[in-house]
Amino acid sequence: MTDSAEQQTLIDKLLQEQRQLSAVDLFSARHSKETKPALENYYRDLIPLTAPSPGEQYAFEVDLDNCSGCKACVTACHSLNGLDADETWRDIGQLLSGPTARPVTQTVTTACHHCVEPGCMHGCPVKAYVKDDVTGIVRHLDDQCIGCQYCSLMCPYDVPKYSARRGIVRKCDMCHGRLADGEAPACVQGCPNGAITIRIVRKEEVRSRAFRGLFLAGAPAPSATAPSTIYSSQRNFVAGPLWGEQEEVRPAADHWPLVITLVLMQAAAGASLLSLVAKALGWIPPNDKATTFLAAGCCAAGLAASMFHLGRPQGAWRWFLGLRTSWLSREIAAFSLFAGALALQTGALFLPLPTAATALISLACAVAAVLATTTSIMVYAATQREFWSTKRVVSKFFGTSAVLGSAAMWLLTSGTAFIGTILVAAFAKMASESLERLAGTPALNRSRSLLTGALAPQRRARMFCLVLGGLALPLVVLATGYSVVLAGVAVGLLLVGEFMERRLFFRAIGKGGMPGVK
Repeated sequence: MTDSAEQQTLIDKLLQEQRQLSAVDLFSARHSKETKPALENYYRDLIPLTAPSPGEQYAFEVDLDNCSGCKACVTACHSLNGLDADETWRDIGQLLSGPTARPVTQTVTTACHHCVEPGCMHGCPVKAYVKDDVTGIVRHLDDQCIGCQYCSLMCPYDVPKYSARRGIVRKCDMCHGRLADGEAPACVQGCPNGAITIRIVRKEEVRSRAFRGLFLAGAPAPSATAPSTIYSSQRNFVAGPLWGEQEEVRPAADHWPLVITLVLMQAAAGASLLSLVAKALGWIPPNDKATTFLAAGCCAAGLAASMFHLGRPQGAWRWFLGLRTSWLSREIAAFSLFAGALALQTGALFLPLPTAATALISLACAVAAVLATTTSIMVYAATQREFWSTKRVVSKFFGTSAVLGSAAMWLLTSGTAFIGTILVAAFAKMASESLERLAGTPALNRSRSLLTGALAPQRRARMFCLVLGGLALPLVVLATGYSVVLAGVAVGLLLVGEFMERRLFFRAIGKGGMPGVK
């Protein structure tokens, strides 16, 4: 051993060790000198070299023949975006052919389609979605979202995913930050077969393909939103025949806060409308307090229930931002107008107002009631889901107003004047629900399968409540004389029945989205 080694102190040894770089330091030093993304030579041909021109946008292109269903794209997306354990922005579905001589099974990778006319963006009441003017990427603004989940109903492909822990929805943003730096999105990099690429497409061509129904067999019709994703295959999965049901049909979420809100708001609307008629006919006095208190109470309870459907109710004050495009914003405006009119009518009961002023306030309440119910109808008709067609939703929502409004007036007036109205409204609604045609398209077939299968017990219970409360008991009272007990039981049955019907309204649309995605 030399003298210098013998004289080396502990500090000298530590300083000598610090001169040796660790593996992490060596890796960092090596890549800090690089000006281009690592592994660029593997994926550079999978993304565009230039930004889109005016009238163009980025789009996913999926080569189905190269998709093996390995879920490497799902894992890469989950890891690089830091998603929650049970959260996915990219899913793997499956197409199954019908009974043919050569049956085929095909896995399908799917994420947000960054539509040319994004339903999520048009439906959002607080403008939590933006479509980039240059790239066409549809981005979700997490800090703007209030968690109303209306975008999930507006998107036919079930793309926005609600996170109960965060109280908001989130979705794929095509890794826009990586694209801006010339790096491929996570799914593109992660696919070992090169099945996913980013291409530049012309928006007019996307609209044309959507108008002609060219998208993917088994997927929702593209005409509503014009999805930009291009699916290609040698086996013609794009324009081929509509293939049959491919998985077990599952009910959709029941959205209990919305069930309560819609039923109570429509009950308040029906009571306001029929009280106006009753006052005009002299069946109740112009300053009748019972019907006003009932309508105001139902309205207040309905508005309170709606707040429980929001993941971030503290941001609900921004509802007015979407008035130009969102029917949900317009519904909130109409509900606020209706609530204000009912509050004015309630306050007027304690003021010595002339009869003409009281009648004018009652008329304003009735007009606001019709407006509120109409906007509620459009909230669901605007989703373009076949089970929520305008005709079907009109019959359900105004039917609820007629049934519950008549029942409330019958109970409060303690007479038989409204029994005829109840009988007509209940019979009309029973006939409408019994005779509605649920066949001809995959979506309606799915709803029919649910209503005759998993949801059949609830549908029978709903019909029992409607027949007993809306037909049998009113006829008994008509024959034997008014009984507050029988009237109360009938009204209770009708209310429970309408809650059941509205729950079926949400659940019977079924779990939609891309084919085969669980």
